[in-house]
Amino acid sequence: MGVELNSAGVSHARTLIAGGSVDRNSGWSLSNDERKKLAPNCFLGHDPAKKGTEQEWKYPIVKGGRVYRSGVIAAKQRAGAEGATVIESAAATLLNLIDGKSVSGMHTKGLTLYKWKDAEGVPRKLGEGVEATPEMMSKINRFSHAALTPDDVYVAPFMVAHNAVDRDGERFHESVLSDFARTLPGKGYFNNSGGHPGSYGGQKGPAQGTWFHAETAMMSPDEFEAMTGERPQLPPGMGMMTVLKGHMYAIKMPSNEDMRKNIDGGIHRFVSLSFSGSGPVTVKDPSNPSNTLYDEWQSPGEAYETSSVWLGAQPGAVTVDKAACAGCSHNHINPEDEGENMEYKELYEAEKARREETETKHKDLVVLNEATETKLKDMKAVLGIKDGVTVADIKVLAAAGKAYRDGLIDNYIKNARLLGKCGDRPEDIENYKSFIGGWSIADLRREGKVQAEEAMKRFPDQAELPGEEMKDKKRTTGGPGEGTKSLETAAGNDWLE
Repeated sequence: MGVELNSAGVSHARTLIAGGSVDRNSGWSLSNDERKKLAPNCFLGHDPAKKGTEQEWKYPIVKGGRVYRSGVIAAKQRAGAEGATVIESAAATLLNLIDGKSVSGMHTKGLTLYKWKDAEGVPRKLGEGVEATPEMMSKINRFSHAALTPDDVYVAPFMVAHNAVDRDGERFHESVLSDFARTLPGKGYFNNSGGHPGSYGGQKGPAQGTWFHAETAMMSPDEFEAMTGERPQLPPGMGMMTVLKGHMYAIKMPSNEDMRKNIDGGIHRFVSLSFSGSGPVTVKDPSNPSNTLYDEWQSPGEAYETSSVWLGAQPGAVTVDKAACAGCSHNHINPEDEGENMEYKELYEAEKARREETETKHKDLVVLNEATETKLKDMKAVLGIKDGVTVADIKVLAAAGKAYRDGLIDNYIKNARLLGKCGDRPEDIENYKSFIGGWSIADLRREGKVQAEEAMKRFPDQAELPGEEMKDKKRTTGGPGEGTKSLETAAGNDWLE
């Protein structure tokens, strides 16, 4: 089990950034004593295998109640070097928030609404909704200018969203679902074919209902499947689902009787949620960084409104673009032929959606292959490697470069210990290595040379300049019994231009 993302650390950092508790200019340094005093939510990483030790928490970014921009950069670089892609991605998102580059505009997702059939009540009569309890009425009357009674209102409970991976490869993080639960009450429920109020050609009038309550709840995948008929795709290692459920109310009037009956009768089951969020952030497979697990919408977020859509969706989410597109094609059909053409339309739209999905996947694969080839070509150009060199050859070169970098770090720490800047305990050495781990090779060589010269003046018999050991011993890239290779041999000078 590797280092995991510390969600509490990410949430704490977001809160500090939102409140302006950010140091954008100071360099990042952290002594061993300072590190020991940090709370767990000051770190981006958590290592369960080292629970109870000083190495349980990794990638610190907060000190003195402030997020350090330089600390986030160091954590991002170190996580990238160590293959901790989830943490690298989280650090990149925090950096964007600090720099004001986060994209959190309005987004939409088509969601399937399922009526809750448990203790929250079942419809009393078609079009009457569920019975409004005194607690419900107290919340409803917060939004009403008149004192409403249970007989005045239509109430419908729904499941609005959840944290499973949808068929677009996206999911809502649990924290952003909590944001939606907090911000959905008071927002509108739109029930017609006009689309989102903020969309092109969307509905311009007032809502047909108002959300008065929302909360998150836990349920098992089996419970979800029993309710929706669909098996949820949860992220690896996650056993329970977090769902967002809400209650909508409308004033019972003759003009909305059809809407109320259609909701109770299970016809109006689909809705599109308009929201803002941070991201989406790409989450990689820790065991295979080239494999994307999903894209994740994260906190902070806000629910803006919901709009009913006529085309059904799988439980979870479909993009609103497809639903809106289907709605547009619906408008082009003669209303007089509605019943006659319904079966044909459903078959047509299903096949159209299947073909679009297949075509999109094919295009994405082509783009991915082209991007991979471009990256490989660029990498060869930067490294000065001739054409014909394989990925395996480049891996050998990379291993040699890593060995050289590790040698610079080892020499730097050795001289730091000689000069008393680093303690001799394993945890002191590990902390110091974490501190300089994000430095570039150029920085390591420059700073290492300065420190080595200082150490040589004070301890002429013990210190050595960076690179001396490499020159004398030809740093090895193989293990015991595997023979040795110099950096020059491993790099393969005959590969270079």
